[in-house]
Amino acid sequence: MLKPVLVIACLAAATPMAGCSELQTDYLAEGREAYESGEFSRARIHLLQYLDGNPDDGAARILLAKVLLEIGDGVGAMRFLEQIADDSELRNEAKSLIPEARLLEGQYKMVLELTEEVSGPFSANMAWARAFAQVGLDRVEAAMDTIDAALRQTPKDIRLLLLKGNILLADGKVAQAHSVVRQLSANEPDNVRVMLLAGRVALARGNESEARKLFSRAVELQPDNSVTYAMLGDTYRQSGEMDKARENYERSLQLLPGNAKVLISLAELELFEGNVDLAHQILQNSRMRVQSLPLAMRLEGLIATERGMHETALTKLERYIRDNPTDPIALSALGRTYEALGETEKMNNIEQVLAKLDPSDSDLEIAVQRSDGTLRSELDKANQALARQDWRAADAVYSKLVNRPGMDNPVVFNNAAMVKLQLENLPAALAMAEKAYRLAPNDPFVQDSLGWTLFLNGKQPDRAAKLLTRAYEANPDNSEISWHLAQVLASTGRKADAVALMERLKPNLSPADRAKIDTLIARL
Repeated sequence: MLKPVLVIACLAAATPMAGCSELQTDYLAEGREAYESGEFSRARIHLLQYLDGNPDDGAARILLAKVLLEIGDGVGAMRFLEQIADDSELRNEAKSLIPEARLLEGQYKMVLELTEEVSGPFSANMAWARAFAQVGLDRVEAAMDTIDAALRQTPKDIRLLLLKGNILLADGKVAQAHSVVRQLSANEPDNVRVMLLAGRVALARGNESEARKLFSRAVELQPDNSVTYAMLGDTYRQSGEMDKARENYERSLQLLPGNAKVLISLAELELFEGNVDLAHQILQNSRMRVQSLPLAMRLEGLIATERGMHETALTKLERYIRDNPTDPIALSALGRTYEALGETEKMNNIEQVLAKLDPSDSDLEIAVQRSDGTLRSELDKANQALARQDWRAADAVYSKLVNRPGMDNPVVFNNAAMVKLQLENLPAALAMAEKAYRLAPNDPFVQDSLGWTLFLNGKQPDRAAKLLTRAYEANPDNSEISWHLAQVLASTGRKADAVALMERLKPNLSPADRAKIDTLIARL
């Protein structure tokens, strides 16, 4: 920033001072240089400083809007783009960038309206935004048509090629995506966006080390780019290195606190690590930014299911599944919600859908194709089996995972224990639950699994009660934990405590489950 004395001198001058003009020009030049080198945070600072003294410079406003778009601030970009006068020669360029700003807010239908006519000197920008919106609305074929038509006019446009590569990759067409990457890498070897796509393609081809090398290089080239840290975090997450994944997600959020996709990724990581309340808190703290996004809606539904908040789970999951009818994890959670609410017919309908579901139709299958050979890939396969209640298929996956050298993921051992319980292999379930507890002794869901497994094995009833009490104190609204604790308390002679807990449970249960509890209370 300028020293206060110099600012006063500039403001007091009747005519522009040469020194002030040069300093302001330096801000603009430095902002442009920072933008071109990918240092977007620095570019933003310099351009804001420049515009503070030159508020009517439309070209600088557009450059700042581009910077803000790069760092994911669509609202900020719109503020500067809308200030370009209609009669300005820059208005067409500003209008070509407005759809991109709207994209960052998830306003896909509005973007289609804004890009009905794709023509003029900025047609590539408009075509890119239109195709992106079409993908967001699940109109992939239309998006590819838009891209191919635009590429016939500008065959080397980097952003169009990048989007095409990403669409192909998301559609599981890894070889075609790799071909696009080769074309891009030959022309733009040091382009960070090309590196990010190349890294994702490398993951899809099973080359995790190459992907991590590319993402790490991207971080070196653009250390203030939120996206590079997010993708590096994804790589660590897929390999089961959750602490490193969390570290990179948090670094990404430090650079861009409102990045909705990263917030969702971090919350999802915490959910699948068993930190349900933390996942819930992350979404609550970022509610205004992510609440309209389908993935956030899905995640809120899954979290509500785990927390026993059935009405919330029902609202979120039903809305999400209307547009995503083949997501097995969301369907399974909705089925559990219907069961808890006593909606037996709806629950049976969900089970029929799951039984008929072709895994190749689901988003999870695409994820598996993208990360084949990684821990996340195996977990996705196990999750699909769990959603179908195919316990033997899930057990086959977990049996491989628990024997993987160096495996130290408590979620793997905890889930393996629950699957063994379903298969009535109680000794094996207890062995897995003990391993999960050694890895995560303070996790309430791990405590619940071990306590319940001890109880079913008829071992260490006092220890089982202590574990389940700790789990209940951390999650008093979780009906499953409460039910487990109540049965263990009853078995250890604490009948009054068990009855009180069961009575507290009843309002959240289905009529059938309430009848079971009444029968058990009568026996006690």
